[in-house]
Amino acid sequence: LINHLAVANIANICHQLNCWLIHISTDYVFDGSSKNPYRENDKPNPQGVYGQTKLKGEIAIQSSGCRHIILRTAWIFSEYGNNFLKTILKHGNIKDELNIVGDQTGCPTG
Repeated sequence: LINHLAVANIANICHQLNCWLIHISTDYVFDGSSKNPYRENDKPNPQGVYGQTKLKGEIAIQSSGCRHIILRTAWIFSEYGNNFLKTILKHGNIKDELNIVGDQTGCPTG
């Protein structure tokens, strides 16, 4: 409801008010199989409900006619909550050696 229908309602209101909508989406709209970084016009292929509903929200925004910017983020980190960066920093302070998977490529968003 939030990722799709609520976003559609907000987009329609933005269209009525002739104002911009800046929407935070996700790289989960893709399937993750590309060996290269995804580009704006790559074909989405979400694999789960989260990615599917985020893509439906993006489509609703584009269909609404409102002026919009859609930002697809990945690997979000901050000083709050749990995230990869904080985990690595914590373990780096208490362990002599870190074992980290090497099969993922990303672009952290802070």
